[in-house]
Amino acid sequence: MTQRLFFENAYLTEFEARPLRVQREGERTAVVLDATAFYPTSGGQPHDLGELGGARVLNVEERGAEIVHLLDRAPDSGPVLRGRVDPDRRRDHREQHSGQHLLSAAFVQLARAETSSFHLGAEECTIDLSRPALGPDDLDAAEDLANRIVRECRPVRPTIHSAAEAKALPLRKPPAVEGDVRVVTVEGFDVSACGGTHVARTGEVGQIRVLGAEKTKGLLRVSFVCGGRALLAARRKGRLLEALRGAAGTSEPELPAAFGRLRAEGERLRKAHQETSEALLAYEARELFAAAPGAAGGTKLVVKTLDGREMKELSWLADRIAREGRCVVLLGGRGERASLAFVRSEGIDLDLRKALEPAAREIEGKGGGRPNFVQAGGSRREGVEAALAAARAWVAAALGG
Repeated sequence: MTQRLFFENAYLTEFEARPLRVQREGERTAVVLDATAFYPTSGGQPHDLGELGGARVLNVEERGAEIVHLLDRAPDSGPVLRGRVDPDRRRDHREQHSGQHLLSAAFVQLARAETSSFHLGAEECTIDLSRPALGPDDLDAAEDLANRIVRECRPVRPTIHSAAEAKALPLRKPPAVEGDVRVVTVEGFDVSACGGTHVARTGEVGQIRVLGAEKTKGLLRVSFVCGGRALLAARRKGRLLEALRGAAGTSEPELPAAFGRLRAEGERLRKAHQETSEALLAYEARELFAAAPGAAGGTKLVVKTLDGREMKELSWLADRIAREGRCVVLLGGRGERASLAFVRSEGIDLDLRKALEPAAREIEGKGGGRPNFVQAGGSRREGVEAALAAARAWVAAALGG
C-alpha cells in the first residue's frame, strides 16, 4: 500500500521514500514506493510529472492500493529514492480543480445543474452539467458567484471521514468510493467528496473564466479556465481584439458592425466574381463548340485539355458546351490533380460510363456518374492526354466514325 502524501499536503513537491518494487514494463520502468507525493490520474485530474531517483516520471497510475510511477529509465539504486514533483503543473492543477468545485457549486445553487463529470485538459477544463441548456445570463451568473467566492479568499479544508460520517455531511453529490471518504470543504459554500489536489484558500484560484458551452449527449458541456490559464486566455483575447481592431480600422465597440459590413462586402464580391467567371466560361464554351470538328451523324466532338482547371470548373464548362448543340464533350483538367469530365447532349445514345473506364486508368483515378455525365479524378496529371485519347477512340467507335 502506498501512503498518499498529496492527501496530507497538496503543496508538497519534494520528498523521499523507500522503493517497494522496481520492474520493467515494456520500454518503461515501473516503481512502487511506500509513500509518494505524485498524484495519479484520477477523478478527472491528470497525473503529476517530475523526477524520481534521477529518472523522468512519464505517468503515474493508481492500481488498487498501490501507486505506480512509470519512468523513462531505471531510477538510481539505493534504499531511498528522492522525488520532485513539477511545481508549476501541480500549481496549475490545484487552481483548475479548486476552481471547478466553485463553478460546479455555483451552477447547483443558481440553476440546479449538477456536474456529472469533470475533465482537466491540457488547454482548458470542462464540466458536463445535468441540464441540456443554459442561457448566457445563467453562465454569467455562475461565473460571477464562483469569482465572488474566490475574492473572499475562503478557507479550503480536506478531511477524511468514515462512510457513516460522510452520509451525515451536506455533500454536493454522493461519494464514488466505498469506505473512508476524503471531503474537500470550501467554507460556507461547498462540501464535496474528492481525492484531488486543492488550494488552501479560494483566493489562490485567482480567477475563473467560462469560455463557452455546448450540448453533448443530452448534457451541457461547459468549458472554463482558472488561475494562470485565465490570465493567459484574457491576454490572448486582448491581443486578438487589438489585432482585429487594427485590421478593421475601428474601435473595439464598433468591431461587430465593422465585420458585418466586411462580410456583406465579401459576399457581394463573391457573387460578382462568380457571375463574371460564369460569363467567361459561357464564352469559352461557345468558342470550343464552334471550333470542334463534326463526327458521324452530325455530332460534334469537343476534346480539350485545360491546364490549371479543377473538377468543379471543368464539369460546369463541359455541361455548358453540351447545351450549345448536338455534341459529345471530353474535357481533361490538370490542376492540383488530374480531372476528367465527359458530357453528351440529349438525344445521343451513348453510355459515357464505358468511355470513362479506360480513361480513368490512365490517370490512376476513380470516377462515375450517369450515362450522359461522368467525371473522374486521379493522381497522374501526366496521363490526361492519354485518357482523352482513350475516351475519344471509344466515342468515335460508338458513333460509327
